Amino acid sequence: MKVPYTEASHVLVLDSSLEQVECVGLNLTEIGLRIFTTGWMRRLWTLQEGALPRKLWFQFKDTAVDLDWVKIGAFECFLGVTGRQLLGYDLVVAHHGLRGFFHQFAFEANTDLVSVSKALKFRSVSVPTDEPLFVGGMFKLDPGYILDGSESTRMQRLFKIMPSIPRRILFTPGSKMSQRGFRWAPMSLMGPTGLRSGYDSFPEHGGTLTEDGLRIKLPAFPIRMPTIPFLILKKVRAIFNDLGMGPDVPENFLIARTEDGTWLSITVEVENLPARSALWEMLQGSTSAYTLLLEEAPPDMDEHEIPTSALLVHYVSSESEAGQVISGVLLPVCRLTPDWVTLLEAGYQTSRNLLASDLTPNSSL
Repeated sequence: MKVPYTEASHVLVLDSSLEQVECVGLNLTEIGLRIFTTGWMRRLWTLQEGALPRKLWFQFKDTAVDLDWVKIGAFECFLGVTGRQLLGYDLVVAHHGLRGFFHQFAFEANTDLVSVSKALKFRSVSVPTDEPLFVGGMFKLDPGYILDGSESTRMQRLFKIMPSIPRRILFTPGSKMSQRGFRWAPMSLMGPTGLRSGYDSFPEHGGTLTEDGLRIKLPAFPIRMPTIPFLILKKVRAIFNDLGMGPDVPENFLIARTEDGTWLSITVEVENLPARSALWEMLQGSTSAYTLLLEEAPPDMDEHEIPTSALLVHYVSSESEAGQVISGVLLPVCRLTPDWVTLLEAGYQTSRNLLASDLTPNSSL
C-alpha cells in the first residue's frame, strides 16, 4: 500500500467537511485549522497518504489547497500576528508531524519510533491488529514475521524486529502489555501524547530487547526507609509548614530519602491506589526493595521546572523476575531545596541515633 503514495507526485484528499466550505474570505490559518481537524486526519491508514507523496492537496468547494501553502501562512502567523503566535506554532507543528518527518531528510535516515508515534497521535483504526502492520510498513519491516502467529502477538513481534526502541517508551502513558518480557511496552502507539522525544530517541541511546524484557539505562534512586524516621519526618514536615518556612505540603505530597542521601518530593494522585499503597508500605518500614526509575535527572523544586516522570519499581525475590513496575501512572518527582534538606536531614539523623541507642521516640512528638 505504501508504494503508490511514495511514487506519487500529487495526492488530492476529498473530505466531505471541506468540500462544503469555500476558501474565499478565509486566511491560511483558518484553512489550516479546518484541514487538521477533519476526520481524514484521525484515521490510521490515511497517514501514509499524507506523509509520503511529494505534494498533498485538500479539495474545498471552490478550489484545491496545497498544504505547503498552509505551512507558509502558519509561519507568518507565528512570527508576526500579535496574539496568534500560539495558533501559528500549533499549525507548524501539525504540518511537520504529517509532512516534515518524511521530507526534510532522506526517508531511511529519519525513520524513528518517536517521530512515527507522534504522527499517530489521536488517530484510530477499526481493526486494532492492523496497527503493528502499518507501523512495520513505515519501517520497511517484514510483514510476514508480524503476521506469523496470533493476532494478539502482532505488537510484540513488531517490537522484536524494530531497529531501535527508545528508552523513554517506558514512560509512555496508557495501558501496557501484560505478557512477561513486554510489560514495558504500550498496547498502542496511537495515544494522545505519543512517545516523548529526547536525545535518547536516537538508536545509539535506545534500549536492547532481550528474552527477559527491555534492557535500558536510566537514572534511578533506590529507596528504603525504616518506620521511626518516617514518623519523625511526618511531624517535622508539619512543623515546617506551621512555622511558615516553606510552601504548604498537600496530602498527596510524599518525602523520600534515597540510599545515597538525596531528598525527593513525590506527588501521588489520590486515584493512583497501587502507587499510594506501595509507597505507604515502603515508608512504614517494609524490607522490600523499591526503586524510582527516572526519565531524566529531577529538577530542584524552586526552579519552577516541570518535574521529571518516574516509575516506582518493586524488586521481587524470584530469580526469574528482575523487577515489577508498581505504578502504571507516572509519578512527578523533584529534588528538595537546600532549606528542606537541612531540616529533614537533621530529623532523619536524629531518629537514626535514637534507634541506634535503643531509645524509642514517643509517637506524639
